[in-house]
Amino acid sequence: MTRTSIKRDKANIVLIGFMGCGKTTAGKAAAQLLGMGFLDIDAEIERAESMAIPDIFRERGEAYFREAESRRLRSLAGSGIKSAVIATGGGVVKNPENMRLLREIGLIVYLSAAPEKLLANIGKAGQRGRPLLDVPDPEGELWRLHKERDPLYRSFCDAVVDCDSLDVNGTAQKIVEIARGD
Repeated sequence: MTRTSIKRDKANIVLIGFMGCGKTTAGKAAAQLLGMGFLDIDAEIERAESMAIPDIFRERGEAYFREAESRRLRSLAGSGIKSAVIATGGGVVKNPENMRLLREIGLIVYLSAAPEKLLANIGKAGQRGRPLLDVPDPEGELWRLHKERDPLYRSFCDAVVDCDSLDVNGTAQKIVEIARGD
């Protein structure tokens, strides 16, 4: 699905969506297909903080991480970045300023996936460094967060890719089609 008001002249593609939807893996593949650079906001935060994201959450808290995320987005928006596929963190939609900044940066594509697919992608019990799922009931927390965030992702995006029946290559191809205006 693509909104009819999309401006195809935006120089960057910004990927939003829930943890485990494929923003990084499909984003890298799409960037390669498009001949664009790739930037992962979470990786940028880890570099800037000299700390892994689970450690940032554990040692400094979610509020600190969200502010670091906003600082990185403000810097990116002011950088004049061009020709990049940019993967964001799953919680970026919690801050409307972040979404305003991302709209300045590029075309916003929501990689949508059902909780069942997300669970399969990231594993249960908060494994693989997912601090928000490091709780007694990670599956229930994933469902709760998905219900909270899905409407936000949909309200902020320019286009949606339904990833439920797609593998990484299929998702990357859909991103390419959106970027090219197909």
